[in-house]
Amino acid sequence: MQPQPPPPALMDELIEEILLRLPPNDPVMLFRAALVCKNWCRLIAGSGFRRRFRKIHRMTPVLGFLYREDFFLTFGESDFMSTSTFRLPHDKIVPSRWVAVDALQSRILFKYNMSPFTDNDPAREEHIVWNPITGEMHRLPVLSLHTRGARTAALICATAGCDHLNCDKGPFSVVCVGIDQDRGLAHAFVYSSENDVWSEPSKLISVQNYHHNVHSTRGPSAHVGNAVFFEFHSYKHGNLGVQSRQA
Repeated sequence: MQPQPPPPALMDELIEEILLRLPPNDPVMLFRAALVCKNWCRLIAGSGFRRRFRKIHRMTPVLGFLYREDFFLTFGESDFMSTSTFRLPHDKIVPSRWVAVDALQSRILFKYNMSPFTDNDPAREEHIVWNPITGEMHRLPVLSLHTRGARTAALICATAGCDHLNCDKGPFSVVCVGIDQDRGLAHAFVYSSENDVWSEPSKLISVQNYHHNVHSTRGPSAHVGNAVFFEFHSYKHGNLGVQSRQA
């Protein structure tokens, strides 16, 4: 008896539609699918597959999170906790002495307090934007701050009209906001990766009734439209929201 002929191969379009519907919460499934054969690997590695995968699932899968054990979220180093099968390679560990401040897609914003503010010298902060998947690191110019007080920052996509499905390689901005405890003003600096410079400080609002009690920031920033919101904590007045608008 003649053996039955193998069933006809599925069209690449159908295979891609199946692969696009793999659950996004564990990236190892796509990796294993890519090992099935060269054709599947070619489909998954295609330039349009990642964009379509993100468009279907919308939310970027969470591979893990960075955390700090200090109470005020001001000091201490950040550690990585995986929530999937993903593990950081040994040569791409979290940079030591740096504190995670914000994240955008696969890029993370860290800051390092180089020196505190004194009567004779400004405070100096350094920031880096790091991609733990690729190991790519972008070091920002040192920011000199002639004020004392709580500070935080936000990492923002700077691509016009971006749908934020695949913007982890495009230009970005960093907004650094602080509370001047001496003059009672909230101020902001904006960094552009395209120009590689920090802007001059921009005064935002008066916080005369709060500034002497503000001691720390609380959590990451919130992005709503073209506005960025920051939350500071005050011993006396609880949470203080500071809003920054892009030009």
